[in-house]
Amino acid sequence: MVEQTEKFERFKALHLRDTAFVMPNPWDAGSARLLTSLCREVDKPVNVVMGLKGKAFTVDELSGAGVRRISVGGSFARAALGALMRAAEEVRTSGTFSYATEAIPGSVISQLMLQDQHQTRV
Repeated sequence: MVEQTEKFERFKALHLRDTAFVMPNPWDAGSARLLTSLCREVDKPVNVVMGLKGKAFTVDELSGAGVRRISVGGSFARAALGALMRAAEEVRTSGTFSYATEAIPGSVISQLMLQDQHQTRV
């Protein structure tokens, strides 16, 4: 089994490369403590991928650990597809439409689209 100090040295070596290093989803208190100590030791910004299953640390907790970038990957899309599947399952199994109480109003969608049209693209 790999000792914590060896894990630390391997992790630190990844940060010494010229390429970016991303740590996927810290999963427990131990990995969060390791992340905190590593962020203190490296001289590059640490990016963490969140939105995966497991412990859901907050932005404040990650920031406090020294994380400077948080990525969500495809988790927003997966969350939206999950809502779609739950809505379809509700209609299929119970014949009800209560999922609609959580739906974003069409007027809000229209406003978002109008705002997007007026923003300058780079």
